[in-house]
Amino acid sequence: DDDIDIGMLREEYEKFCKIAPEKLGEEFIIQNSETDSGYGFQFTKIILKGTRWVERTSSNNMVKYNGIYMDVFPYDKICKNKLKQKIHYLKYQLVMGLIVMQYKYKFVKNFSLQQKVKRGIKFIPAKLISRKRLLHWREILCQKYEKSNIGVLVTKYAGNFYKNQNEVGVFTNLELHQFEDEQFYIPKGYDSVLTNLYGDYMTLPSQEKQQGHEILEYDLNCDL
Repeated sequence: DDDIDIGMLREEYEKFCKIAPEKLGEEFIIQNSETDSGYGFQFTKIILKGTRWVERTSSNNMVKYNGIYMDVFPYDKICKNKLKQKIHYLKYQLVMGLIVMQYKYKFVKNFSLQQKVKRGIKFIPAKLISRKRLLHWREILCQKYEKSNIGVLVTKYAGNFYKNQNEVGVFTNLELHQFEDEQFYIPKGYDSVLTNLYGDYMTLPSQEKQQGHEILEYDLNCDL
């Protein structure tokens, strides 16, 4: 990967979104579906003002700002029952697929015939259902198990749903860890988190399997 992400349990994430605009000051832009009508992801971006940063996935020009950013992800609970998980995630994928169509995100560079057919099938419902309703449905799905105290895991919906699942305690027991010249809080159980997600995370993948954010345009000193 080529960036740093921040993850928060849902309750802390909601608090952060409320206080961030004031506490971070005028140097930063808080971008999520509440602050930017052209933004369709289920997480928040903290954007540095006076910069421009356009990636292929978000090159739709529907968002108000495209600048250097850091992602802040909400971590939501999910039941342990595998069948219920599969049904739940299928619902999420359906809603998210329609949102991607509505907001014109580009996750695939060149569509295969099968992908074009699937997009064609989704096109009509994507146009008929309002963005507000789709975002509301997604939030209901993401927070469905939030008040549950029995047999729950924490998952990051963005990315690999199944490999991003860990016990709740992993994200409440933290330690400071050195990264270059700074220290950041990370889960004490980071080894299990990274192993679940990447397998042997200490070995770099072959060059053809390495992926990053496909940057189309950037300017580190511009007027937004």
